[in-house]
Amino acid sequence: MSSEGHTPSTDRFQAPQHLKELLMLRPLFCFMLMTLTTLFSPAFTPHAAAAIKPPAHAEKNEPQIEVRQIGSLDWHTDYGAAYKEARLSKKQLLICFELKTEESQSNFEQTVLASEQLSDDLDKFTRVVLPTSTNVPGKEENLLEHASFHHMHRSPGIAVLDLTNEESPLYSLLVSAHPFSYERAYSLDEVSTILSLPSGTITQRTMIYALKRHPERPQSVNAVPHNYLMHMSNVNSSTMARMHQVGHHNWTNRFHQINGAVGGLSSEVAVSGNGYTLLDVANSCIRTWRSSSGHWNSMRKHHRYYGYDMVQSSNGTWYATGIFVD
Repeated sequence: MSSEGHTPSTDRFQAPQHLKELLMLRPLFCFMLMTLTTLFSPAFTPHAAAAIKPPAHAEKNEPQIEVRQIGSLDWHTDYGAAYKEARLSKKQLLICFELKTEESQSNFEQTVLASEQLSDDLDKFTRVVLPTSTNVPGKEENLLEHASFHHMHRSPGIAVLDLTNEESPLYSLLVSAHPFSYERAYSLDEVSTILSLPSGTITQRTMIYALKRHPERPQSVNAVPHNYLMHMSNVNSSTMARMHQVGHHNWTNRFHQINGAVGGLSSEVAVSGNGYTLLDVANSCIRTWRSSSGHWNSMRKHHRYYGYDMVQSSNGTWYATGIFVD
């Protein structure tokens, strides 16, 4: 049995009240009932935007099926029609919110979205390109201002909704949010990384993305992602967030649970961090991990299975956990 040390981050901030997250829990009834659920479910992640469903398929509004070609592939230009197609075809919905100038958007489309290197991966998604001024179907509300798109920060960028499995707790939720900071569009390699991410919540996928894009390319995220390890990473991150303290709380029991469920020997890394976007948070955590040889040696190795997650506490600090099995 092994357990890595931890190095708490001292870079903390007090999040504005209106940005504090609710639970990372799929709504079972409606948005109002979800608020009541949070009062009685302290073990889950307080993460509102990850748990609020985006505006629905809007079939009642009879969306027009309009597409335009980018490279060799067709892209929807209507959110409602794209959502409906993704739902019926059981695919993830890839949304490109356009850059502010035609020149910037045209360059991004020609050099990245139209690339033949991405065509096979893009073809696995339902695709839609939308101006940032797009409204919720049938309403006057701006789509990017809807609570479910909170982590896009009303910016151009790439977002992904998961519509692959109605029985999954991820169904219809935002699972990737990559706003283009300072109007800098993502490169071909960065978009390729988004398209290759494993199934998971928005926090899990953001952490995995950040590790895959790290200059030193830690090999832990090139192992096999394991749903149970993702879950246990969330359990420890949620415990740290509730206690406002970095640590391997109840690790002995978790160690035996993991080894019993997955087999092999497990190890764990834990840390705290802060940031504006989810990617900022993930990179903050990684910088602290990188400063500890014990953490980084575990993260840089190729394991048999891995799981990562991060959870925000009530005071705005984020707590992250990685678990590996060999």
